[in-house]
Amino acid sequence: MSKDNNKNKSEKETTEKALRDLRARSTELKQRHAATSAEMEKLNQKIKRTLDGSGEE
Repeated sequence: MSKDNNKNKSEKETTEKALRDLRARSTELKQRHAATSAEMEKLNQKIKRTLDGSGEE
């Protein structure tokens, strides 16, 4: 019975670590997505100004 408990504890710890890693990765990707979106918006505004003929900054 002790072997099963140790196995279950080990599996639980592995699962919890994987979950923590996934949450950290998710947070990182959300931050990168926000930064990329902001950069895209900036570039879209620059394109719009260029197309409108007011491209000089």
